[in-house]
Amino acid sequence: VKATDADAGLYGLVQYSLYDGFQSYEAPPAFQIDPQDGRICVSQDIDREKDPGTFDLLVKAKDGTYVVLAAP
Repeated sequence: VKATDADAGLYGLVQYSLYDGFQSYEAPPAFQIDPQDGRICVSQDIDREKDPGTFDLLVKAKDGTYVVLAAP
């Protein structure tokens, strides 16, 4: 996956993570994501007999955050 941020320097860096779903913040055990470049990899064997035929992955991309304070 790929996300971009228009901020410069450290504020523009994007870090990636996986969620198991809306009920849990744990990543699915069969998958890992590289927090720096967003590459998703299979991290363990998947059993086609026992495991579901498809996997839904929820990816979070978070930037370095830069807050602009506006004057009144």
